[in-house]
Amino acid sequence: MVSNMNAPKRKGSGCLRFFLFFVIFVLLLACLGGIALITLSNYGYDYYSKYLGIAETYIYGENSSANNVSSTVNSQAEVSSKEAASLEPPSSSSQEESSASPSPINTVPITALKPDKKSYAVEANRKTKIAVTYSPAAAKGQPLSWSSDDTSIAEVDAEGNVSGKFPGECSITAASTQDASIKFTVPVLVVKPGEHPSASKYLLRVYKGSQSVVAYTKDVYGSYSIEERVMPCSTGAKGTPTFSGNYQTINKYRWRLMMGPTYGQYATSFSSAYLFHSVPSSKQNLHSMSMGGYSALGRTASHGCVRLCVRDAKWIYDNCELSTPVEVVDDTGPYGEPLPPLNWDYYGWDPTDPDPSSPYNK
Repeated sequence: MVSNMNAPKRKGSGCLRFFLFFVIFVLLLACLGGIALITLSNYGYDYYSKYLGIAETYIYGENSSANNVSSTVNSQAEVSSKEAASLEPPSSSSQEESSASPSPINTVPITALKPDKKSYAVEANRKTKIAVTYSPAAAKGQPLSWSSDDTSIAEVDAEGNVSGKFPGECSITAASTQDASIKFTVPVLVVKPGEHPSASKYLLRVYKGSQSVVAYTKDVYGSYSIEERVMPCSTGAKGTPTFSGNYQTINKYRWRLMMGPTYGQYATSFSSAYLFHSVPSSKQNLHSMSMGGYSALGRTASHGCVRLCVRDAKWIYDNCELSTPVEVVDDTGPYGEPLPPLNWDYYGWDPTDPDPSSPYNK
């Protein structure tokens, strides 16, 4: 019996096994590839909806992005009704409710208008405001008609802000838009830039060198340079001097009790220590004046105050409002006209006193 151990093997069976293994391997790779594709697809959608959707919103606008995204991913996700509602523009009714209603127009009739000051001053190229008091108070805030009689000097806007243009004086008028007859007019002084503005009509300068007081008014540039009045005076004696400096008038007194005791007529204080006043009287009447004090006018003689004849003390009292600037200087200024002489038959009376009961006026 012949053995078949050395018989050749069939090649077909090996090829078949190799083919089966290859098919299984390909199928396995296909399955793994499908799983990976599905996973990457889901991740890609999440990435698109989270990041690319935001980019579209930035580029195309909120509503456009929402529509594009919802159409692209409709098969896998839907925009919730709440989110869709949030993308809708607000209705016209909600816009009207959110907008503030207009303030009611003040129609309370104005009966009077009054500025907060009698006059105003401002430097050129600067501004100041005129504050207004309305009557009745309920009419406050209603628009006024403002005007300047010389816009080359000062202009005024609809709010009462005055702009200085060129040194000089002008008038500003404010009138009710309801009734043009209800109005006020105030003077405005415009001074040079850098010069301290003062609304006072006068500057009082006390010259200790000439023992005189000069009242100055302003020139067209707003500087106190025009002599209005020259008044002989007596400032402080050697032991009680009147100190030089800048002051302003503070209070006024028809009669003022002073040292002695003595009394001064038409006293106007310009510091806590100094006054302009008449020659002292021993009593509070018109015929107790010191005759020696009157004769000393034009020389130092007082305890620090500035003595004047009754006529000149009364002029300051009547014409120089409070806050009038006062300068006391060591210089010599104008002397002015001599005072009327005393009549010893009219002892105690000031020859310049305008009172009708004075014997000088008979």
